[in-house]
Amino acid sequence: MAQTIYPTTPEVKHNDQVGNTKINDDYNWMENFENQKKLNQLLEKQNEFYEAYFANYEPELRTKIIEDLAKYDTRVKQPESYLDKLEDDHLFDGKVYKFSYNFDSKGITATKKYGSPTSPYVVYTLKFYNTDYSEVLIYNTKERLFLKIAGVRLSDVQVIDQGVFYSKIDNINSFEEHLKKFSTNKIMFHKFESSLSEDQIVIENEGNSYASLYKVEVDGKNVFAEIKKTSGNKIVSTLIRLYYETGKVKSQVIFDNKEELYWLSSRSGKVIYKSPELSDNFSIFMVNSSDYSFKQIIKGSSKTIDDAILIDDYIVVSYLDELDSFVMVYDIKGQLLDKIDLPGVGRFTLTPLDGKQFEFEWYSPKLPPTKYIYDFNSKKEVKYTHISTKKFGNYKPYDYRHKILKYQSKGKEYSMLLVYNSKTDMSKPNNIYITAYGGFGKPTELAFSIFRSYLTDQGVVLAYPIISGAMDSTYSQYLSSVGINRKLASDNFNDSIKYLIDNGYTEKGKVISIGYSNGGLLVANAAIDEPEYYKAVISKVGPQDLISYQNGTFGRLWTREYADPTVEENIPKILGYSPYHKIKKDVEYPKFYIETSKKDDRVAPWHSAKLAGKLQKYKNDSILLFTRDESGHGNISTFDKGIIDKLLFILKNFE
Repeated sequence: MAQTIYPTTPEVKHNDQVGNTKINDDYNWMENFENQKKLNQLLEKQNEFYEAYFANYEPELRTKIIEDLAKYDTRVKQPESYLDKLEDDHLFDGKVYKFSYNFDSKGITATKKYGSPTSPYVVYTLKFYNTDYSEVLIYNTKERLFLKIAGVRLSDVQVIDQGVFYSKIDNINSFEEHLKKFSTNKIMFHKFESSLSEDQIVIENEGNSYASLYKVEVDGKNVFAEIKKTSGNKIVSTLIRLYYETGKVKSQVIFDNKEELYWLSSRSGKVIYKSPELSDNFSIFMVNSSDYSFKQIIKGSSKTIDDAILIDDYIVVSYLDELDSFVMVYDIKGQLLDKIDLPGVGRFTLTPLDGKQFEFEWYSPKLPPTKYIYDFNSKKEVKYTHISTKKFGNYKPYDYRHKILKYQSKGKEYSMLLVYNSKTDMSKPNNIYITAYGGFGKPTELAFSIFRSYLTDQGVVLAYPIISGAMDSTYSQYLSSVGINRKLASDNFNDSIKYLIDNGYTEKGKVISIGYSNGGLLVANAAIDEPEYYKAVISKVGPQDLISYQNGTFGRLWTREYADPTVEENIPKILGYSPYHKIKKDVEYPKFYIETSKKDDRVAPWHSAKLAGKLQKYKNDSILLFTRDESGHGNISTFDKGIIDKLLFILKNFE
């Protein structure tokens, strides 16, 4: 292996002051946007160290991994540039019109949002890979001109025949400004054939609120706008109907300040919400565009509502019960018509189809995504039909087994799923690859992954513990780990590992954990608490400094999850689950592989840089920080260099 020397992370004496409490933070300089150039130079030095570390690291094993993955036939190739390939066969006469753009085209996706044979206008949205920064391009086919609206929330762009609704991040003209000022405070309306200076302000937010737009199919005229606000540990929603009349956009409030409502689906002039109502009682509510009424149509259930869709006069709802999932079919009045059971442990996604059908895709750690069609008109006893299973070369799904375990943590019982190859000897301690998310009410992710399936082919056992902070069964399971109780999630995670050790499934030092986003916080926090359990930790794009998380991007909206660090009485608890602040000298921490991105507009890269810098200061063995230049907060393809490096890192540490 090449000789490598850790880059030195500069320290500038600093204390965060909350009331009378001082908190040492000598890497605080990274949070100041004026120091962005200095931070980028540090990230580049960390990448140089990372590249040197892997330059001659197990070349034979690397070659084997690449050759083996190629047999799965999952290579993903993306076009070099989307921007020079925008065309519409009808409106653009089959031609490609190039246009100038002040943002690197690599990683930009273009999506056509609107185009009609009766209109000269075509509307595109441009999104940087897996971020919330986007732009709207309005193309006038008569004049061959583009109009650009910058700083737009992509999911919030809707078009009616008269113009474009968009959620505006005020005065944002570039991604860098977006990172600096991240706040969506206005819903605007741009009328075709007008200039941007004439755009109408439809809604203007105040304080900790953000707005979203959802098109509802009501004669192409109506759009619903949803505004969420944080109030302590509560999130409240307001729903407003927007419509165009006599040359102006007008609005009608449908409901105001409803607690804990989550938008699920809109179709044929109806909108459905789920509401946990701050209790273990999940309900479905509906807005009906015929009279714009808002009422409960499916009464409360103790099981978590994961998703729901509208199809004509039917409502299809998927429920979670820890590791189990099932689907219920209701009529529009909320009467139960049918129940669909899964083929095994996994999760559903639901997609409405034309006619009285819907497609559901089943995800399982053991089996690639499998699609089924459900037909409401079927006279058969079984109304759904298997239509396809994605195939992956040499992957053999019947080589895999699973086991469901029950473990105790803090006086409660939780479930845990193990997935392993049929050739693995489960009577002896094995290498364990364990993952969880544990926050924001997000269910435990049980999707198929070539990355993880490849590990099981090498004899690694996958572990998926149910922990607090997720919402796999009840709302109280989620609420138990919000705010100042966040540490409960990492305690659950460590207790699941302790169970595996105590019952002979593995041994100390034979565990590698991985977490993404909030999961990146989770695994870092857990490993710093119980370092002896772990051989290594992979923490991706995680918030690591929970005293300063509000400084930038989405942080101001996370006080429910992590507690408000500006309240002095919260500080002792927050310091108990803030990984960056818990690192101590003379502790033998496991190896860390930390990943971030310069273009991450969810969790700023300084979180990862601060964690890596402090760990490197106290530990001189394999603290790696890898920073991507062109991806956002999300994942990348199986054949990405970072994926290969992570597999190499995992398999070498499991030897």
